[in-house]
Formats: sequence, structure tokens, C-alpha cells
Amino acid sequence: MPLLSAPPPGRDRILGLDLARAVAIAMVAIDHMSGHFAAWFGYRDLSPMWDFAGDTGVELFFALSGFLIGRILLDILDRRPGWRDFAVFLTRRAMRTLPLYFLWLAVLLGLFPPADGVAATGPRYATLTQNLIAPMPADNFFAVTWSLAVEEWFYLLFGFAAIFLGRRFGRTRGLAIGLALFLLAPVVFRLACEDWRGLVPFRLDEIAYGVLLAVLHRSASPLFRHPWLSLAGGLALIGFAAAGMPPLPAAWYALSVCEVSVIGCALCLPAALMLRDAPAWFAGPVRWLGTRSYAIYIVHVTVLADIVGKPLAETGLLPLPLCVALAIALPAGLAELSWRFLETPILRLRPRQDAAARTGHSVLPAGIVSAPG
Repeated sequence: MPLLSAPPPGRDRILGLDLARAVAIAMVAIDHMSGHFAAWFGYRDLSPMWDFAGDTGVELFFALSGFLIGRILLDILDRRPGWRDFAVFLTRRAMRTLPLYFLWLAVLLGLFPPADGVAATGPRYATLTQNLIAPMPADNFFAVTWSLAVEEWFYLLFGFAAIFLGRRFGRTRGLAIGLALFLLAPVVFRLACEDWRGLVPFRLDEIAYGVLLAVLHRSASPLFRHPWLSLAGGLALIGFAAAGMPPLPAAWYALSVCEVSVIGCALCLPAALMLRDAPAWFAGPVRWLGTRSYAIYIVHVTVLADIVGKPLAETGLLPLPLCVALAIALPAGLAELSWRFLETPILRLRPRQDAAARTGHSVLPAGIVSAPG
């Protein structure tokens, strides 16, 4: 919960999509912070109360990322796409997500190395295969990047499938085949395996639901003509999943909660598209958090555990209320520095995805996340 990227602020930004990013990162951060803060103050671990909120935040990132990436791919497919289009697509995605990822990975490998050693763990993260076919390292090194790996592999695999199948079968049939494959295969994988959570092949369908939503948007689906009904349905599904759903066998329970929740998140997005502007007191903070959400996602657990938690809170070196304030403020400050001096300058150098210009369709701001992302 890739899941998080956004271009520099501009007139084409949709406030509702920034609100979706802001809500998603808040849910993830609260989930992670609740467990650490409870441990610092000696309270019972409250994080299980927030686990569903954190999972839902990542799924919202996945749905949003799939929707925006789907819009871009649909623009590419509106003409007979070439592999140059695919290369530009991947380059733009890489320039959005990977510079900060590799910078923070270098910081962690140098200052907070993994328990298994840099030589054993570093190559997995350098190639974004940390959870491709095997679980994340047991010490939870840079654990939030499990969702970023899901996003990056989705960009590569689904983008390739969309271009290849579109050239082979035409836009409509090719896209239908690709969506069917990416929606159904992970479900089959999850039903066949017990330990699937967090592995890339088992979570690709969550982003594919966002792409399906982009297809429905392009076809003027009733979901977008009645966005508030869609929102009500989406919130109902999320609440249904949060309540535990009916008793089911363990494998089906995990499968169904995952599916219901991400579909609910996707159904909330038509209403988000309706929010284009708001008073400055509301729009300003929402846009700030929406644009900085990716960096906050990348750095906040390191701040909680390694920069504030172990050296300051757990040793009593600083008063606990001050540690809490630092754990909240420091990710925000680092995210601001990243946005101003790393992400925005690199975004301005990205090549133009000119399929939109050739077809006459607008490309919405591209987002991830990359999320749990």
C-alpha cells in the first residue's frame, strides 16, 4: 500500500483522491502506532483493535492505485500500443516510487541492518523480491515494503499483460482476459495455500479491482452516476468485513474478508472523485497529507521502532509524552523533506506518457502505495 504515489500539486489534482490517500495513511499509521505506544506506557497491546483498520488502509491504497494505473493503461490501449508505451509507463512508475525506497533501504542497511545480515537480505530488497515467493524476513526488516513489492510487480506483470493481450486480441478482449487472469488466479492461489498473507502472487487481485473500477468509469457505469449509493455500499461492505462476517472455514474466512474489504474500498472511490475542492482549512491539510503519504508510509515504522522506540522510549532517555510527539512529528518532517527535495524534483524529470495526448483522453494523477501497499 504502493499504493501511494502522486504528482506535484496542480490544477489536475482531485481533492477526493487526496482525501482517500490521507484516510488510508492515517489508518495504517494509527494501527502501527497504537501497538508501540501501548508497549511504551506498559498497557495491554491495543494493536489488535486496529489491525483491521491498518489492513483496510492498505486495501484502500491498492484500490486507488489500481484505479489510477488502470486509467493510464486504458489511455495507452486506446491506440494499438507499442512497447515504447510500456517502457515509458514503467519508467514513470519507477521514478515515482523507487528513489525514496532505495534511499531509505540504504539508510536501514547501514544504520539498522537486518538480523540475517546485509549480504543475505539486501539483494532481496534491491530486486523487490522480499516477498515474491518467500515470506518477509522474520525480524520484520523494512516490513512495510511488502505492499510496495505487490504494487511494483503488478505494474510490471499487469502492464505487460495489458500491452501484450491488447496487441494480440484487441483492446476490449485483451483487457478482459488480463483482468480475469489477475482477479481469479490469486483467489485460486489463496484457496490452495494456507500461509498466503503478504506474498505478491496472492495479493495482485486487490489492485486489479481498482483497474476494473477504471474500466467501469470509462464505460459510464451506474456506480459513477450514483456515487453516493456506491459509497454507502462500499462502507457497508467494509463494516461487514470488520464485524467478522458469518462463520466460515478458516481458509474461506480469510479469503472472503480480504475480497469484501477491498471491493468496499473500491466502491468508495466514485464518491471521492466528486470532491474537487473545499475550504482552505480542510483542503490544505488533506492535500499535504495526500502528497506526503508515500514518504510517511515508507519511514514511519523505522521512526517508531528504531529511531524513537528502542533508543529513547524503551530506555527512558526521554519522557514518554515527548517520545510520542517525536514519533508523530518526525515522519511528517522527513516526508516534507522527501517531497520537496527528492520526490518533486524527480517527478519533474519523468518522460511524458504521450498516449493520452494522442488519444485525446486525460490522464488522472497516478497514485500506489503501494501500500500495506
